[in-house]
Amino acid sequence: MKFVEEKALKEHFWKKYGYRKNIIAYQFECQARHGGVDLLTVEKVNDDKGFHLELCSFEFKLADIDKAFSQAYLNSEFCHKNFVVVPMEKKKVILDKYSDYFKKYPSIGCIGVEHPEEYENVHEDSNNPNTIKNPKSSNSRVVEISNQGTGKVVVMYNQPKPEKIEIKVVKNWVGPEKEQVTVKLLADGQDTGKTLELNRQQNWMGSFTNLDSVKADGTEINYSIEEVTIAGYQSVITGDAKTGFTITNTNVEKISVEGTKTWDDNNNQDGKRPTQITINLLKNGVKVSSKNVTAADGWKWKFENLDKYENGNENTYTVTEERVDGYSTEVNGYNVKNTYTPGKTSIQVTKAWDDNNDKDNKRPTSVTIKLLADGRETGNTLVLTKENRWAGNFTGLDEYKDGKKIVYTIKEELLGNDYKSVITGNEQDGFVVTNVRATDTTNKTPKTGDRSNLVLYVGLLALSATILLVLARKKGSIKKHVK
Repeated sequence: MKFVEEKALKEHFWKKYGYRKNIIAYQFECQARHGGVDLLTVEKVNDDKGFHLELCSFEFKLADIDKAFSQAYLNSEFCHKNFVVVPMEKKKVILDKYSDYFKKYPSIGCIGVEHPEEYENVHEDSNNPNTIKNPKSSNSRVVEISNQGTGKVVVMYNQPKPEKIEIKVVKNWVGPEKEQVTVKLLADGQDTGKTLELNRQQNWMGSFTNLDSVKADGTEINYSIEEVTIAGYQSVITGDAKTGFTITNTNVEKISVEGTKTWDDNNNQDGKRPTQITINLLKNGVKVSSKNVTAADGWKWKFENLDKYENGNENTYTVTEERVDGYSTEVNGYNVKNTYTPGKTSIQVTKAWDDNNDKDNKRPTSVTIKLLADGRETGNTLVLTKENRWAGNFTGLDEYKDGKKIVYTIKEELLGNDYKSVITGNEQDGFVVTNVRATDTTNKTPKTGDRSNLVLYVGLLALSATILLVLARKKGSIKKHVK
């Protein structure tokens, strides 16, 4: 005997059938016009009739099959499809017995349900005459069989087979992805020899399958995982065997930025070369460190232990040099060249972005910076791109004009795409142009020439004229009185 209760038949049917994606609503023990329907579902159907909804009824019976078909017939008045659900071993007999019935009523059918694999066949144990009130074994169930035999009370032993489980694993990356990773499965802390390969083609997801849940003695197996070490990444594992594991790999790679000073001053012919210079390190356009460099250092510098990635994004490092009087500065990568040219100067420009790492993909591939002298455009422009690390220099600039020192400023050509340009710094220390992607356009500045402003202006003029007229009359009156 396999299904000893209609409840068990119903539960196992629902596990196999009920979780289909086409079911949008369902109700067990639904009251209808002609009595109760064991199960009523609303299902999405896309067939030769097109997309539509169907109402389906299900009757679960182990014994009185004739009654089940009668109920299915009554349900056909308001349902598109109607099924009698029985154990699989009965289905063939029923299909043969009711073949004419199915032909006559095509909306009525029969569904056979396989015996649950997770349980052994139940059997009557004559040697242990348990009662409903006093069962001897906690693993046994006392079931009264009605309409299926003698009606006597028997003990039905449902002995579970060793449960097989599945352990899901998901991989997350903070930083660039590797081609593939290997995950090991451990049972009670010991390597099982089972491995799982995760890659981009699998969307970095996989599972260990067909695993024993318990040992031979019945104790639960404690499963865990570990990842084969990936150079430059820190691995953090969360979750458990039941809910699944998540492995997060964060790039912790460190880099160095180093450079060399080159002097182009005819071996310090005029004695203008300083004894030291100051090199600034910028991360994403923001100054984070400085070094004083001298001849004793070989005019070389090195910034070490720098994070290559931050918050999943690669950092951009650049260097600038604080002004060296009498020298023009040219930055090439992380190297700096100083040239002594009397009356000449240079201006450094660095670009920074504040647009959530170009989340909306609106960032241009290049920007153009214009140079202004005493507030007027000079015609000199500088094109900054990712390839030149968003940094450049205006070089060979006249320092004076007509005996007066020239004041240099810069401005950026409009970018569009809601970018706002913010310029900081000066010609001595260099300019930083930060482009902020503006998204809030709700607060708008009133337009010049607003009609309300014009009315206010006219009103103020009228009021002023009135006051002047009053004062003039009073003055005349005073003079007349004096005479």
